[in-house]
Amino acid sequence: MLIVRSATSEDLTARAALREAALRLFAERGYAGTSVRDVAAAAGVSPALLFHHYGSKEGLREAVDAWLVAIVADAVTGAAQPTERFQRFAAVGRAHPAASDYVARVLGEGGDAAAGLFDRMVATTRAELDELERGGVVRPTDDPEARALLLLFLELGPMLLRPQVERHLGDSLFSDRSVGRWVDGCTALLTDGLYA
Repeated sequence: MLIVRSATSEDLTARAALREAALRLFAERGYAGTSVRDVAAAAGVSPALLFHHYGSKEGLREAVDAWLVAIVADAVTGAAQPTERFQRFAAVGRAHPAASDYVARVLGEGGDAAAGLFDRMVATTRAELDELERGGVVRPTDDPEARALLLLFLELGPMLLRPQVERHLGDSLFSDRSVGRWVDGCTALLTDGLYA
């Protein structure tokens, strides 16, 4: 069974509690709609402690982004088959329900924050695929950037379009049934191709 790293497994320090609260509130209200006081209150600490740990609200957002990219990278690293990769990716969504809402909100809002988060995701995905190529797991490509982007589209698409996807699936995106359909569809597409 895959163990997904979480703030609760870190001994829930004030630093981790602030990051978890920020992830949840930024996902619900957006960055602009969430104050430092809101995050501190949700974490059960003073605003001064937030500034002590992160320096600013922007520093907190950067920490949330870095943590999120790291937990996804930790989860999918070493997945030798698409089925395994997508199952691990879905496990992160299950362990951190606010994470998919956060990603959808940030990328949907656009701007520098969206560009920074997306650039980190592309770089991490590209590095992982390059490593799998060196190991002979994925086919070589002349365009590793496009390959990383396409895989990200498959992973992020359902999160970005979650209400519509769930409406068509008739279930939560991270239910066993939905994850199975998502994993099976992506695996077939990546290993067998689409066209006859």
